[in-house]
Amino acid sequence: MKNRAGILIPLIMLIVAPPYAHAEELFGPYRATVIEVVDGDTLRLNVNVWPKLYEKTLFRVAGVNAPEIHGKISDCEKTAGQAAKTFTSAFVLSATEVIISGVKLEKYGRALGHLSVNSQDLGKALLAAGHARPYNGGRKELWCE
Repeated sequence: MKNRAGILIPLIMLIVAPPYAHAEELFGPYRATVIEVVDGDTLRLNVNVWPKLYEKTLFRVAGVNAPEIHGKISDCEKTAGQAAKTFTSAFVLSATEVIISGVKLEKYGRALGHLSVNSQDLGKALLAAGHARPYNGGRKELWCE
């Protein structure tokens, strides 16, 4: 009997332990409204975190990198960045439902996660339209040579 308890207790702990116990904690889904499109992959949102409780936050779309609009970059990248911003603005314009999920804080203090508009994923749409490249950290490629 003692030997069974030595096997059963750890097995029960594995079954009962929450699935995120050893993984990075992600938050969401949350409903949100778009306040502003900052650039192709960054938006300012008003997030419904609890009934009648909202939090304004800067949100970056996970898994993609869109060209920049500001900073010491080429005119070519600024033009591509403006096109990405225009695409994102049009994408969220028709929003009846904005949902963010898989949210965590990224290294610059922004919320990072997935954003869907009317069940359509913004990151996937940016990639499909050529307004973003896949990105999972590390050095970003130049947009224009």
